[in-house]
Amino acid sequence: AIIVLVIGLTAQFEMLPYRLRQHNVVEWVLMLGNILLLLLGLLFYIDRMSSTMRTLSAVICLALLSGTTLFMCVIAYKEIQRLVRDRPVNSQSSLAQLFARRHFFCDPSLTNLFATLNINTHVLC
Repeated sequence: AIIVLVIGLTAQFEMLPYRLRQHNVVEWVLMLGNILLLLLGLLFYIDRMSSTMRTLSAVICLALLSGTTLFMCVIAYKEIQRLVRDRPVNSQSSLAQLFARRHFFCDPSLTNLFATLNINTHVLC
């Protein structure tokens, strides 16, 4: 069952299920932490290890747990900060404000798509 769980988490690495890049990055970091914790804590026989290896495994697990917790706190802080700073859009908002509110990055590689959709890039970027 643990192998199936690791395979499922690893397969989800490749899918990138979220539309926004930052959500996929957060999920990737947290899934990597989960897989490493599974490998360190469950797949090794801790009772058959030497005391130094057991201590090293425990330290690595605690470092992973504290690192992912700190990472989640930083992401939550950034999201709260973004919500406080961002002005809500309404019916009087410009097209550039609506575009920026959706977190799309306006780069030169999107000009062909904008031309196909008849969108003026000077308004957006």
